[in-house]
Amino acid sequence: MSGTVDAVTLIDRIERTTGVPGLAGLLADLAPADLRSLLLDVTRQQAAKLTPAQVLAQYKRDRFTGVATVDPGVHADYDLFAFRTLRERGYTPVELSPVSPLGTVSVLTGMDQNRVIATARGTEVTADSTNALALESAVRRSGREPVRLCASHRLVRAQPFPEGWSSHFRLLALTVAGRDEGSFRFETDSLRAQLGAMVALTEHLADVQVLVTVLDESRRDAVAERVIGPLGDEFPQVKVGFDDERQQGRGYYADACFEVKAGDVSLADGGFTTWTQQLLGNAKERLLTGGLGVDLMHARFGPRRADLYP
Repeated sequence: MSGTVDAVTLIDRIERTTGVPGLAGLLADLAPADLRSLLLDVTRQQAAKLTPAQVLAQYKRDRFTGVATVDPGVHADYDLFAFRTLRERGYTPVELSPVSPLGTVSVLTGMDQNRVIATARGTEVTADSTNALALESAVRRSGREPVRLCASHRLVRAQPFPEGWSSHFRLLALTVAGRDEGSFRFETDSLRAQLGAMVALTEHLADVQVLVTVLDESRRDAVAERVIGPLGDEFPQVKVGFDDERQQGRGYYADACFEVKAGDVSLADGGFTTWTQQLLGNAKERLLTGGLGVDLMHARFGPRRADLYP
């Protein structure tokens, strides 16, 4: 909230300095192509005033520009394992663009636009690869055949983070898009498949827990019978159960959501969303999303050793 207040105060000052009341609104009402041309010229003029020393100084201080702390070789090895594992489970890996259409996050999720980095060309730096996979799923959806996609992508988020956290991090995202099959069948089938994939991706970790929160209590018995029970039988070494106390994600997810933990560390999160319903204008569309924080996983537990887990 304070960030929004600060931004309003800053805009008020700029409008007083320029002598143009309502400047932000006037610019927002420009045709997108005209606004892009204006912003491109502004950034060109600003860049022309910079020296190499100033560019280096920003690189050193800007929280968005520093390098990641995880060895890229660790990511590369894990991605090879992950994509092989996910292909075997019916997922198609895709390499996402570094940018998404302007409004990808805020329009689909209702989150504040200031949480992402917008560009001068009517796009935004990808802040959540599940949103981008929702767009790609909407493009590929046809008929009743589900679309399973996955992507390993470095994301950048603009909201303030606690000390020691990075504004950019790698996420392994999984989505399953399909059509309502009645009796909550698509939802339970896709949830069981996605959670099974998450367990397979974290097989090298100890004390893995899969926790499901049912947001519509009328669906609890179906989830227990078709998801919790079968997963527990398939992965007896993993604790699988309900989390009825979870509050995070209510209002963001629909029907059900999940969390995957190793010990007390939360590594993966996901749930059903209405994004493909919104994109395709069809209330029968369904979408399950999920993301595994691989930077955090590698930092806390070290790299997955292929000699122990081929």
